[in-house]
This record gives sequence, C-alpha cells and structure tokens, in this order.
Amino acid sequence: MNFISKQKFLIKKSINFIKGQKNNESNIFSYLVPHSPIVGHAILKFWLKGFYNRLFFFKILFKHIIFFLFYDFKYSFRNEEHYQKKKFKYFVLTWSNYNSFSKNGLYKDKYFNYTSKNKNIFWFIIYMDDKKPKKIDKNICLFFFKKKFSLNSFFKKIFYVFNRNKFSKHFNFGFKIYEKLEKTLNFKGKIFMPYEGQPFQNTVIKKINENFPKIKTIGYIHSFPIALPTNLIFRDGAPEILIVNGVEQVYCLKKYLGWKNEKIRLLPSSRFYEYKENSTYFKNQIYLPYEIKSKNNLINNLNNLFSNSKIKISPNFNVKNHPEKKKSRIHLQTIELLKKTLTKTKKKNDFSIIIGATGSAIELLSRGIKVIHLSENPEFEIYSKSLWPSITVKKIEENSFIYKAKKRKNLILLSKNSNQFDEYLKV
Repeated sequence: MNFISKQKFLIKKSINFIKGQKNNESNIFSYLVPHSPIVGHAILKFWLKGFYNRLFFFKILFKHIIFFLFYDFKYSFRNEEHYQKKKFKYFVLTWSNYNSFSKNGLYKDKYFNYTSKNKNIFWFIIYMDDKKPKKIDKNICLFFFKKKFSLNSFFKKIFYVFNRNKFSKHFNFGFKIYEKLEKTLNFKGKIFMPYEGQPFQNTVIKKINENFPKIKTIGYIHSFPIALPTNLIFRDGAPEILIVNGVEQVYCLKKYLGWKNEKIRLLPSSRFYEYKENSTYFKNQIYLPYEIKSKNNLINNLNNLFSNSKIKISPNFNVKNHPEKKKSRIHLQTIELLKKTLTKTKKKNDFSIIIGATGSAIELLSRGIKVIHLSENPEFEIYSKSLWPSITVKKIEENSFIYKAKKRKNLILLSKNSNQFDEYLKV
C-alpha cells in the first residue's frame, strides 16, 4: 500500500475501534494521535506494522501503566470565588502559560486572539507553567495541576478500580475540571474551547451536554488538522458545534471523520491573519516539529535534500523552533547542529521546509508560500490529495515531499478582523 491507502485504512480502522470502546469520550485508547508517544499512537503503529511493532506497543503501554498507577496529581485553583458569584454569558475553557498575561492581569488567548477585557466572558484556564502571574482579572480562574510520584497513589487506584464511577471522579482529569465548572454553569449560554479531541475535553463536553441542556458546547479547530486527523473522529463528547476555518476541513470532517453538516460552521480563522508582506517572515525558514525522535536523522534527511540535484536548494535557512518547545533540550541541541550544517550565502530560497507532524505546512500554503515537507512516517505526516483535494503532493526524496496548493483559500480562511472571536460568539 502507498501512504494514501494506509491513511484511509487507518481512518476506517480507527472509526470502528472507537465505536467499539466503552466510554470512548474519556478512554485513552480512543485518543488516536499519530504524532505523540502515547497509547493511541502505539495502537496506530501496531495496526500499520503489526507483529514487527509489538516492542514499541508494549513499551508505550508499560510506561503508561506505571505512570498511571504510581503518579498522582495535585490540583489547585485561583480566583474561583469570583465565577461562583456572577453569572456569565460565555465561558471559554482553554490552556495557557505565564507569557499570556500582562503585568496588570490582562489575559490574551493565543487560540482565539482575544483578551479578558470582555467581562461577559469567563476564562477557565488550564495553567501550564510553574511561574504564576501576580495578578489576574476577576473573570479568570486558573486551574493548576502538578504530578508527583506516590506509593499511596497505587493503593488508592487499586481500591477504586472496581468502582468505575468513583474511579473516574477521583482520577479523571476531565472530571476534575467539570467538578469546578458545574458550580457556575446554571445559565443559558455558550462554552467555547480550542478543540483537539482530547479525552478531558470530550469528558467535560459530554457531562455539560447531559446535565446542562441550555448550554451550547462549541469547539474550535484552532490549527489546520494534521495529515492523519484520527484525533478528530466524531465520538461521544464531541461539541454540538465545531467551528472550522476552511472548505478542506469541512470536506474531510464530513467524508472521512463522521461529522454531519449541521454540526459544522465555516468561519475565518481567529488565530491566523492576512499579512501584506509574507516573504520576509514566512519564506526561507526551517520549522521544527513538536516531537523530535532523532536529531541525527533529521540532520541527515536535510543533507540529503540539500544534495538533491533535481531541486536547487541553498543551505541558507533561518530555523524556527516550535513555540511550545523553547526549553526542550533535544530541540535546542538540534538547533545547534543545524547552525553547523547551514551556511550563510547571498542566495535565499523562495520556499520553506517543515519537519514531522504539523499543520504549519497548510498555513504556509494558504499564504502563498511553497513548502517542502520532511517526514520519516509519510502515512502519519504527509498530506494527501484524497483527504485534502486542494493540495498536490510530489515525492522528491525518500523522506521529502513538495506541496502546491490548487486553491489556497480553501485551506485556511485568513482573518481580516482582529476581533474575529466576536463573530464566534454569535454562533
């Protein structure tokens, strides 16, 4: 099978697998993501490579079992007293870090590109940093969590494991979030979240849909989906409305992922804007992925690409780290190695290179930038014209592919409005 056939096979297999899973909204086995070292990723690889991938599968499963049994989470909150006193018209459940807060406590969400100035909106933020803001607005609650190794965790989980209801309430991340949210959800309004199909999101949405029928749950696909979007297959706990930013996303969600037309809303992106000058910022870049499995393989694949006689490439690129990996050791080491590989010349390239599983390729294409995609796992990472008809793909090396966009406006509707989220509130 070529990688396109493999992608279709994995999507069909995933849909049938999810349908057969109990509590598939919160079940970690149903969170099938092809780019992270989690159980769902191991399952996809096992389906693809079978017996030859058994060691990887059991390694990931064993690590998850050990982590699950012996690690406990400590939860804490900040500012929760405010949202219990006032009824808000809108809620946003999101996640963020220290850099999203100003000194005076104003919060700006990077997914919706919107601030906490609008006092009709309450922001429930899963906080991802150790450093905490000194001041936050009253319409914000921070949800902190910290993992710690604990032998007591093992005995508690064994005690509760035979009572699914109690087990979920004590150890399910989504239940912990919902327990706090439900105290103030006695209103008729809307709750928004940047939706990725994560188990905690589906758990929260399902509980709200069951217990608060007057509240509309709305998800937002904040980045273009990855090439194999098995994490977005429709399931229990899916939002009532899903906002997307391109015709291609609508096509893939309906044709392959089980979403019905009435659940999808097509609107311009609140995250990505039109820029008059794209070339200086987006061209001649190498974009590092979220996960780097082997920095040496990455460098070798780049060198093979540079030596390819079919495409004239100048080894003169700027390197952009993944925004969530600024402190990652392997990412910083890779950047240092790239500095030794790349050379400064007068000639610059009129395209950019992306690596691994990422939607960045589609953002670049939607801005009119040519893209070369390096991938060691094409069936997981390379976009195909079958799932995404506005993209043409050509193989140039064993691990290298070049993209062109037939209709780039079909990929991402770039926003012209800095307050696009105001339009989302009307959905």
